[in-house]
Amino acid sequence: MNNRVQSLQRIASRWTARGGTPKDEFIADVNNQLLSNSSYQAIEWVDKTFHVKWVVPVEGNEKAVGLNTTFEKHRLAALNNARNNHQTSMTHSIDLVQGGKGFVLYFPVYTNNLSDGFIAVVFKIDKWIDYILSLNEVNNEITTAIVLDGESVFKQPIKKPLMPIIQATSSLQIFDKNIAITLTAKPQFFKENTSKQPEIITSISIFISLLMLALIYFYQKLFFSHLKTETLNTSLNSTIDQLNETQGNLTHSEKRWEFALEGTHQGIW
Repeated sequence: MNNRVQSLQRIASRWTARGGTPKDEFIADVNNQLLSNSSYQAIEWVDKTFHVKWVVPVEGNEKAVGLNTTFEKHRLAALNNARNNHQTSMTHSIDLVQGGKGFVLYFPVYTNNLSDGFIAVVFKIDKWIDYILSLNEVNNEITTAIVLDGESVFKQPIKKPLMPIIQATSSLQIFDKNIAITLTAKPQFFKENTSKQPEIITSISIFISLLMLALIYFYQKLFFSHLKTETLNTSLNSTIDQLNETQGNLTHSEKRWEFALEGTHQGIW
């Protein structure tokens, strides 16, 4: 998790430090990200007019190329938040143009201290949940449901006629969004594991706790990476101001020297 978040932030930080990233380098960077993490639907550059200019990979995301993201209120709100507050921002659950439900993280980027758009990381809910929860390794008698800001975004089907025997729910804030995760054990799971119920209950609680810790860690890394970038930008701006002041003083001194030489009718050889 640490490496993934830092790598995403590095793409944005390199853009700002260099005053932009050539398209071929951007594509190479993103392809490296996609090789190491299959949870991303796409990584994009959105320009300062909120149009999607570059999309990686293009395959499966053709409808996103050239997209004017202002057409949808949740995207627009997150973009304005990222631009105006100079911080990573996350959308609510949205309908992706690629199909399905998803959400987007926007990392603002700058050129010469002016907004140059955003690095957008697109997640499709089903794909993201499969990756985060590693569902293929979870017991078939336990189902998972996830609610994002009061909206159900993921829910595994429960075979009829089943009534919940036990549920464990935990939630946390990520940026200004609330994520609640509920694990439900099916009746036959307890029937087959009656003697192990205390251990099972404990295991479910531990599983949710670890999941929430992972999400909290993800959020914290985003926050501190953003803070580090802001500190670097502040230091860079201070250095630039000092250089400009020094250059101004030198220019002023040079003019005074020229004036003095003219007054004495002398020159410099």
